Amino acid sequence: MHKLLITVLIVINILGCGPAVSHKIVKDYTSRIPKYIAVLPVRGEKAESDARYLFRVMTHEKLSQLNYKLMPMEGVDDVLTKANIGRKEFLNKPPAEMANLLGADAVVYVTITDWDTDFFLTYASIEIEARFEMYAAGTGERVWAAEYGHKESGISLDRETLKLKITKIYEPMVQKVVDGAFSTLPGYPETVKDIKDKKTKKRYFEWLQ
Repeated sequence: MHKLLITVLIVINILGCGPAVSHKIVKDYTSRIPKYIAVLPVRGEKAESDARYLFRVMTHEKLSQLNYKLMPMEGVDDVLTKANIGRKEFLNKPPAEMANLLGADAVVYVTITDWDTDFFLTYASIEIEARFEMYAAGTGERVWAAEYGHKESGISLDRETLKLKITKIYEPMVQKVVDGAFSTLPGYPETVKDIKDKKTKKRYFEWLQ
């Protein structure tokens, strides 16, 4: 009985562990951590435009949660448009040039490396993988990169699910990929004002309860 329990616990532990996040980060990242970041349009033609937009929005939100200051995505797109730099053109520009053009301390590139969707009657199988890279302004050095994927099979597509847009089906999967990748990136150090604001908000919501 004791051996059986140990075996069951081992199996549960194995099933509960997700794949490791492949990532690289420069050793002195925290000493030259960028504050103002621009997230560029997402690459990956295999994925739908809605999926690319989701990746960009969720990347933007995740960086904000990590306390980084972000250039609005609309602002990024406006600068690129005025400079006559399209979706494909900016890929041919050095990262340092892109960062300087946008007035950012760093730029983040997101590439959807795998997007595989299979549908059979009322079931679906979806596999998503993406690479995230951050380049510093000035030197153009890649200071952080991470790649992560997520796969789900046998997703039941009942009537209610079929009524929803396809984005509603893979939206939580995209979030898992983004969360997994950015779990390897240190957040921007909080200022005294940030800490005070959080304490004030906490006290306010406690008062409402």
